[in-house]
Amino acid sequence: MEKLTILATTDVHGSVLAKNYADNSIGPSGLSRFSSAVKQAKQNGATLVLDNGDILQGSPLLTIANQQSGSHLLGKIMNRIGYDFINLGNHDFNYGPRVLQRYLDTLAMPCLTANITHQGVPYGKSALVSIQNRTVALIAVCTDYIPHWEKADNIPAMAFLDPIETVKTELKRLRPLADAVVVMYHGGLENDPITGAATERFTGENVGYRLAQLPGIDVLITGHQHRSLLATIGSTVVTQTTLNAKEFAEITLTFGEKLRIEPRIVKMEEFEADPGIDAIAAETERETQRWLDQPLGRIDGPSMKVTDGFMARLHKHPLVSFINQVQRELTQADLSACALFNGVTGFNPEITMRDIVSTYIYPNTLVVKQIDGKTLK
Repeated sequence: MEKLTILATTDVHGSVLAKNYADNSIGPSGLSRFSSAVKQAKQNGATLVLDNGDILQGSPLLTIANQQSGSHLLGKIMNRIGYDFINLGNHDFNYGPRVLQRYLDTLAMPCLTANITHQGVPYGKSALVSIQNRTVALIAVCTDYIPHWEKADNIPAMAFLDPIETVKTELKRLRPLADAVVVMYHGGLENDPITGAATERFTGENVGYRLAQLPGIDVLITGHQHRSLLATIGSTVVTQTTLNAKEFAEITLTFGEKLRIEPRIVKMEEFEADPGIDAIAAETERETQRWLDQPLGRIDGPSMKVTDGFMARLHKHPLVSFINQVQRELTQADLSACALFNGVTGFNPEITMRDIVSTYIYPNTLVVKQIDGKTLK
C-alpha cells in the first residue's frame, strides 16, 4: 500500500520565528519550527506541504518585510521550508496587489486559488499531483466575503467568485482522474460538524460545512476561524488548525482497495527551530527590533498595563478609554468603540512601538461609519 503524508498550515499570520515580540521570549510557534517538522516528515516518506492562506500579515517582522523591495522575505522562507502549494486568505490582500504579487513572484511553488481573479486571470489553478503511483487532485478556494472587509484600493480589478460553484466545477473535471481529492478552503464552518446546527448567522463568509457535503471530496482543509478541529462531515475528513503557526495538520492517506485517511493536529512546540530560517530572516529581524524599540511617548497618569484581560473587559480600563479618546480626536466622530485582543499587554510608562504592536497586533484601518439612531439602537 502506498502512503502520502500531507502537512498543512493555515492562518500563520506572519509567525516566522519562534518568538513573542511583546518581550522577545521564545514561543511555542513559528514557521522556523515547522521547517524542522517538514524535514523530519520528508525523511519518513512521500510528503506534500501546503499552506491555506492568511500568512502575509500579522507580525512585526512581516510589517517590515512588506515594506521592503525585491524578493519577499516570506517567499524565501517558504521556499527554504519546501512548501509544494499555497492558497490565499483574506488577510493576504491587506497590503494591496503590489505586495501580494511580490510575495507570489518570490515563491517557487504554485498558487492554487481558483476563485479569485485579477484583471480576469485567476491567481491560481487546481493541480494533479502524481505520488507513489497515485494521483491526487488539489483544489483551493478562498472566502468570497473579502470585498465586505477590504479597502477597494487593495483589491482593484479583482473578482471574488463563489467558492462552492468553483469547487463543483473543478470536482467535475478532476474527480475522474484522481485517486484522492484534497480541497483547501480559506474559510470556516458555518454549522456544527457533529449536529449540523447553524453556529452563526449565514452571510456566506464561511461555507465549509456546505463544501464538505459535496460528493467527491476526500479531505477538506479549512481555516479563517482559528479553531483546532478534526471532524468527518458525510464522507469528507475536515481539518482546521489555530493561528500563528502554533500547530499544523498532518493527514496521512493510505491507498489500497479503499482510501484510508488518518488526520491529526500536531503542536509546533514538538520541534526545534531551524537555524537556517533564522539566518534568512536575520537582517529583517534586526530592522524589526530597531523599529519596535523606538520611543513614542510617555504616560503621566493611571497605569495602562493590562495584567488581567478578563477584568480589563469587565471593568472599564484606562487603556481602552485612552484608545477611544485618540480615535475620537482623530476622526471627530461622536462615538468610538475598540476591543482588546487576546493576550494584550498594554503600555509601559515609556511607550515604544513594541507596546503598540503588542496591544493592537494588526495595523487595521480606522473606519468611520455614519449611521442613524435607529440603526445604532
